[in-house]
Amino acid sequence: MIRLDPNDQPMIEAFLTEHLDTSMFPMSNLQEYGMNGGHARAMTFWRDTNAGPITDLLGISDEGMVMPYLTLISDKDIMAALNERTVIGIIGEQTSCRRVQRALDLTDTDLHLDKDETLFAMYLSHLSSVNTDLSIRSFIEFPRDVLVGWMHDYLTETLGTPGDDAFPMAVQRFDDFAGKGSHVVLVDKDTPVAMTGFNAQVGQTVQIGGVYTPPELRGRGYARTAIALHLEQATKSGATRALLFADDPAAIKAYRAVGFTDIGQYTLCIFSKPMGISNV
Repeated sequence: MIRLDPNDQPMIEAFLTEHLDTSMFPMSNLQEYGMNGGHARAMTFWRDTNAGPITDLLGISDEGMVMPYLTLISDKDIMAALNERTVIGIIGEQTSCRRVQRALDLTDTDLHLDKDETLFAMYLSHLSSVNTDLSIRSFIEFPRDVLVGWMHDYLTETLGTPGDDAFPMAVQRFDDFAGKGSHVVLVDKDTPVAMTGFNAQVGQTVQIGGVYTPPELRGRGYARTAIALHLEQATKSGATRALLFADDPAAIKAYRAVGFTDIGQYTLCIFSKPMGISNV
């Protein structure tokens, strides 16, 4: 594979745009953090050796998250590209992710998250309207410790994050989300009851993530209402399409009720510890 440099960013973005449904994370990382390092989510990319249009693109963030879109590249080329890198996980289109996992011989590695989830999409013109007295508000309007606690529980319950790692990660995520204004809280008579947000946004497309309702408040439609209201808000800022991935049956039922339809499979493969890659 050929390593690309920052001058190739327009070509990379053109390819990722063609495959945006499964490439929101590498695309948003690229646009926000670039390819020059200096941030955990700054990107490095390799492409197929063909001199024509890109057919295969292998990306990795500086923190070690691999984000592939592969069709023709051999396992040997995958290993060569990532040799001497440290990998913390593989996320993206299912077939590509599992190919990378096999090529790196990490199929039997200890993982704290290993899921193939259903990928959903919706044009926001098809968004089902919500008749509700509930409303959404910014993160910064609520006690920090409450939402950090929700983040902690989301990380351990949904993403399988070990307890020792979950709290500092929850604090970091709260600060990030509050700073960006990417996440909101659903309130019922001024009481926070659920949260939702966008974990990536590229152009007019948003990707939903961080949906959480405390256990004692589940089964009341709060998550579905939060998502619908947040998407209604996003349309006013120009968003036209939304994506998400999920495997929980109750969540999937709620997403379909809002208007989402299945379009494929998305893999989340997160290792229990950073894995050093060596083909020696």
